[in-house]
Amino acid sequence: MKQDRDTVASFIQRKGHSNRVLLDTDGETAKKYRVVGIPLSFIIDKQGIIVEKLVGEVDWKSSHIRSKIKGLL
Repeated sequence: MKQDRDTVASFIQRKGHSNRVLLDTDGETAKKYRVVGIPLSFIIDKQGIIVEKLVGEVDWKSSHIRSKIKGLL
């Protein structure tokens, strides 16, 4: 949020993240989606509708998350 590409890339590399990250240099996307904390992840269905908003670190291998995603496939 409001960070340049190099700063974000450095953070991602340092933390070892492999998920996609939205670069929001002007903060407009954060405002639109009411971002209240970082990291923030969204689970989006095939129609592009947000079905879950997850604030904080996410264990993508957890049974809750896996079943949520499986239900959308």
